[in-house]
Amino acid sequence: MSPKPKPSSSSPFVRLPDGKRPKRRLPAETIRVEKETVRPSRRRERPRREQQPPRPAYRPQTLLLPVEPEERRTLEPVYKRPPRERVPRPKPEPRRRRRQQYDLTLSLGRAEVRAPALSLPKFGPRWISGLLTIGLVFLLYTLWTSAMFTVNGLQIRGNQRLGAAEIEAAVRLTGQPIFLAVPERIETILRATYLDLEAVDVHVGLPNRVVIEVTERTPVIAWYQGEAVAWLDRNGVAFPPRGGVEGLLMVTATGSPPPVPVDMDTPPYERPYLAPEMVQAMLTLAPYLPPNTPMTYDPRYGIGWQDAHGWTVYFGPNTQDIAAKLQIYQAIVETLGAQGIRPSLISLEYLHAPYYK
Repeated sequence: MSPKPKPSSSSPFVRLPDGKRPKRRLPAETIRVEKETVRPSRRRERPRREQQPPRPAYRPQTLLLPVEPEERRTLEPVYKRPPRERVPRPKPEPRRRRRQQYDLTLSLGRAEVRAPALSLPKFGPRWISGLLTIGLVFLLYTLWTSAMFTVNGLQIRGNQRLGAAEIEAAVRLTGQPIFLAVPERIETILRATYLDLEAVDVHVGLPNRVVIEVTERTPVIAWYQGEAVAWLDRNGVAFPPRGGVEGLLMVTATGSPPPVPVDMDTPPYERPYLAPEMVQAMLTLAPYLPPNTPMTYDPRYGIGWQDAHGWTVYFGPNTQDIAAKLQIYQAIVETLGAQGIRPSLISLEYLHAPYYK
């Protein structure tokens, strides 16, 4: 134990032991002056720090070194699980729409009677379309089978040699619905069936009216070739003879005439068998024929006839200079008769070079 200090009689102060001396305290005015002197020094140091160059920032960079890939080792499984069998899940049943039900309660005096529930269906757009479809089908069936829209007969006009029964047999519209009567189809059928029809016009009207107007071809030539006979009009179209027509020019052909060039779109019933120019030449030469003598056509020598003296005369395929050819023919006949020559053929196809054989 250290001895306690003894106070001195001459000094009022007591001496403290070492380490316990109090710190020296400065007055407040001195502290304030020191703070004011320190602050400007710090402010002067700040711009020096700002003027120093910035330090380079350190950015780590990765360096990739080539590394040999390691082989992956596959371990065989010790136990293999069998594949799971997928069991098809049952499809959920579609929810049925619940219909609105209304219970009707009837009161009969004191007793209450409950009637069974009534279910009212909901009418949507499907119901409306279904009803419209059923209505249209019923309407079409009624129109198709109704006697009002059934063709009872045809009104045929303009036919002279062709009978109405033959036209009805080709069309086959009697007893059929009026909706099957198509004018273009009827015209094509009639003209392809009967070649002697030059034009056909069909009018269809409701409820069951069908009017057919026909124009027949006018024959001018009766063409005999072998054992067949056909009639020809001024356009050279051939058609089978029907009925009787007077004043036809009879032509006996030894062969078929050359084909007439026509457009590929021309239907068969409008294609001419003989050129219209040849038909006109025959009609021009007809007045010079001997009485009751048919005209002769040969594909090589042209038009002619069998003379009463026993030979055949030909004037070529056209009637150019026909008057001069007839005068030359009369002169040749007189010359041959005076000389006693009886030829088998006289050709005047070329006006300046006639010949006989």
